[in-house]
Amino acid sequence: MDISWNRISVHVPNRNTNNPGKYAHILEDSNGCARRGKLLAIMGPSGSGKTTFLKALVGRIPPGSKTSGTILGDGKERKISDWIQRSAYVDQDDSIYDQLSVYETVLFAAKFRSKQDNVESKVTNILEDLRIDNIAHNKMNSISGGERKRAMIAVELVSDPDLYFLDEPTSGLDTFMTISFVKLLKEYAVKNNKTIVLTIHQPPQGAFNAIDDLMLLAKGKTIYCGEAKKCEKYFNNFGFFKNEEGPFSDYVLEVLVRKDIESAQFHQMIEANKKKYGKDEIDVKYKKSNDSYVDYSLNLKHLFLLLKRRFLMFTFTQKKIIEIIIKLIFLVLPIIYNRSYWNRFSSITDNVENRGMTDQINLTIYVENIFIFTLVFMSYATLYLSVNVSKSIYAIAPESQLVRREMGVCIYSVTSYYLSVFIHEAIEHIIINLIFISTLYFTVNRGISWIYFIFMIIGVIFFLPVYIMLGSITTDYRILYIFSILTFIISLIPVIPIFFFPEHIFKSIGKLCYVVLGSPLFWSPTYYVVFFASIFFKYIFVSLLKTKETKEMYRNIVMPKLIDVLRHIIPKLSLHFSVIGILSICTTGMVVIMGLFVLGRLLKPDFRMKMS
Repeated sequence: MDISWNRISVHVPNRNTNNPGKYAHILEDSNGCARRGKLLAIMGPSGSGKTTFLKALVGRIPPGSKTSGTILGDGKERKISDWIQRSAYVDQDDSIYDQLSVYETVLFAAKFRSKQDNVESKVTNILEDLRIDNIAHNKMNSISGGERKRAMIAVELVSDPDLYFLDEPTSGLDTFMTISFVKLLKEYAVKNNKTIVLTIHQPPQGAFNAIDDLMLLAKGKTIYCGEAKKCEKYFNNFGFFKNEEGPFSDYVLEVLVRKDIESAQFHQMIEANKKKYGKDEIDVKYKKSNDSYVDYSLNLKHLFLLLKRRFLMFTFTQKKIIEIIIKLIFLVLPIIYNRSYWNRFSSITDNVENRGMTDQINLTIYVENIFIFTLVFMSYATLYLSVNVSKSIYAIAPESQLVRREMGVCIYSVTSYYLSVFIHEAIEHIIINLIFISTLYFTVNRGISWIYFIFMIIGVIFFLPVYIMLGSITTDYRILYIFSILTFIISLIPVIPIFFFPEHIFKSIGKLCYVVLGSPLFWSPTYYVVFFASIFFKYIFVSLLKTKETKEMYRNIVMPKLIDVLRHIIPKLSLHFSVIGILSICTTGMVVIMGLFVLGRLLKPDFRMKMS
């Protein structure tokens, strides 16, 4: 594909307080073209606008920037979906999933983008073409900078685009590697008839000789754009001659950093380039907003691949196993240590049963002890469930930059990514919860019913969307840490009154619980706990009682009093349990939708195809 640009200007929001002005002028009235089957290098000193110009060609403009001009592909205006599919962009940031090998990294990219199932041979050929097949099974965090750059280019090659945009791909490489790399790109462009555009600061002469076309930038202005071999003659025409001993590539940079860049000579060079490519003068109309483009469609193939990648990278790693062990130690040991506290209920009820159930006082002691044990344990289980799931607040932040980059080339959608995070986190939490409840089952002598297993498993589904949504608000770990602390405190609110306060204070704090847990954000887990509690204490708890007398007493005396007390904490208990169940499902769905929307805003790429 041939690319042409006319009168491109980019003004970004000015964050320099020492230099007043709302906008900083990064690019000004740039004109030029990039040809199919050729390698175009953009050269210029630091701060000349190379990266900004490359991003303009890619279609990535920082939010709030003011732009103008036109960029055409084969003479046509760019459209987001078509441009993304036909172009590849490798920026200066070489961060990538370090847990994967080079081969796995490229293979996943190929499977995401290809409609064919068998892409292994294609991946192998690409690695051979880029001469990194010898490190195919090395982890990404164990290879050199040059190998890492080529691996990232391989990720883009799998989609076989027409355009390649590379931002400083030779940074950090020695002279030999730089020359080899540029020659490799030149060879690939000619062999496959592709358009390759790269930025480069100061190439050695060997790399400069491999460049087909050259664009020179100085202070955001285009000094030259054309064939590299004609650049020296162009400079000579305007009175610039290099020394005999020095390479022309070094001389070019010396000229571009001169303080008299605003002189008449440079102005004539800029105007000559405008005349070569520029069209007739037109009214400049600036554009300040980016294109809104977020893909929410669900692709089951992408979902499966995302799940496979997450399990490969994040499940049962050494760090994860240590984390699980520490968590279980701190949460299970207190119960094991206070085993006598739990067994006290069992001994009391056993004594009551041995003396008989005819005495009203004995009946009351029996029922109330089983009830207190059940209520305490349920509160502790709810607290553990919330604390365990709360770590999912940090599920998105560590990889948000990588995911945003992948969404920038439409590898997968927000929905596919959200569901992969949800399913992976849910499975992990369910396994840990089962270990936790099983440990208690074999530790505490009495009162652990099968219903707690159900409560801990299904509870993950109702608690998890809240924490994923909170983790989608920002990638700032300080704010996420505050969210984590707040949710922990909120989780304690319904538990603390049960243990420490008399009934009149218990009721007052219960109102605070209702205000906090009754907020829209916490409807989902709150309704679930209420739904479970209402079913348990109305229908299941009675099965824990052994005799007909105790069951009758619970139904007629204890349960009415219990419900009256609990209504001060959770007024929703007055609703029928089926209504509460429906509300828990609906509010969970609402939180999921909110989470998808927030995640979409967090990961939305900054596209801008029309510059004005």
